[in-house]
Formats: sequence, structure tokens, C-alpha cells
Amino acid sequence: NSKTFEIEADEILVAVGRQPNVKGLELDKAGVEFDEKQIKTNDYLQTSAKHIFAAGDVTAHFQFTHMADYEAQVVIQNAFAPFPFKKKTDFRVVPWATFTEPEIGCVGMTEAEAKKKFGGDFKIYKVNFTENDRAQTSGATTGFAKIVTNKNRIVGATLVGEHAGELIHEFVWAMKEKLKVSDLNKIIRVYPTLAKITQAIGTEATLETLKSPFAQKGFSDI
Repeated sequence: NSKTFEIEADEILVAVGRQPNVKGLELDKAGVEFDEKQIKTNDYLQTSAKHIFAAGDVTAHFQFTHMADYEAQVVIQNAFAPFPFKKKTDFRVVPWATFTEPEIGCVGMTEAEAKKKFGGDFKIYKVNFTENDRAQTSGATTGFAKIVTNKNRIVGATLVGEHAGELIHEFVWAMKEKLKVSDLNKIIRVYPTLAKITQAIGTEATLETLKSPFAQKGFSDI
């Protein structure tokens, strides 16, 4: 709206994103299609020149170091393996973390995204770090773990708190394997650890199931 204003600050963070640096590579002469945002690839990370592959930020899929590592593994396999052993990229479950204090770890849908996709057909389970004994003894009780579920399957998870970037991986695995929420409660975790937060969510889901009319009828028949 053409208005100007001043803000006083101690530090400025500039986050303008990235774009592929392909100048001088003469990709057009090699038959590799690209634009100002990315080198174009298929599901096998092949470029338009099938014998040339691309991986990492230059593909503009997900600009994370761990995704560049994942794509590099796909490229290595596909560059040398015969067709039956070639591997498609799978971007359905991609975690990320922000290493602030407290940390933030996320994977899949947020609550707002689930509401937009599923309407009212989703559930939220949330456990605060204050309920975890290790968090209490470490003085790191700021934060929470929250998962979004649809038809008893985890479709998203958000953790805010100590080591959230580490803890998010249990939810990544659960989503990848399409586990039920109650499955989070099926393995033994060391006590006292922050990992018990994941188990607490599984326990909460299990208790909710036991309160259902179907379960209550089963108890009454015993």
C-alpha cells in the first residue's frame, strides 16, 4: 500500500529461498530441460536426457539436506541397477525440523490441512512435555506432541520441545508403515526418556478405544 515504516532490531534473518545454479553447464546442449526453479526430473530422478540424473536442491522437490541425501541414494541405485531394481522416489512422508529453542519437528498434515481435506473426519491427540518424567527432571517441560489421525491412521505429527527433531522419526515410521495410532503403544521404551511421549499418545488412543460403545458392550458381556 506504498506506506513505509521503520523497525528496530538486533539481528535480521534473510530467508529468500534458493534457485538452481546451472549457469555454464550447457544443459540445453545435453538435452536436459530446466527452468529458473528446477531441473525437471521424473519419478526415477532422470532428466529429459534419460542417461542424466539430478538430485538435491536443484530438483526443487524439498530443499532439505536429508532429502538431498535420499535423492542421491535413489540416483545411485537407478544409475547402476537393471530395470527391475530401479527405485521410484516416494515423497509421501517427508519430515523436517527447525532447530530453534525449543525445537520443532513436523511430518505430514497439520490440523488445518486435515480439516480442509477431511472436514470433520479426523482426530487430534496431544500430550504436553510437562507430562513426561524425563522432561521434568531435565527442566525441559516446554512443548507438546500432537498427531492428526484419519480413520485411526496417523496423517500428520507436530512436536515442539526438547529433541523434537529426533523424536519425530517414530511418527515418520508409523506413517510410512500405515500403523494404527494404538500401535505406538506396542513397543517397550526405556524409562525415563522423552520417547515415552510417543507411547503416551498411543496410550491415550488405546484408552479412548476402550471407552467406545462397542468396547463397553464387550465389557458388559464378560
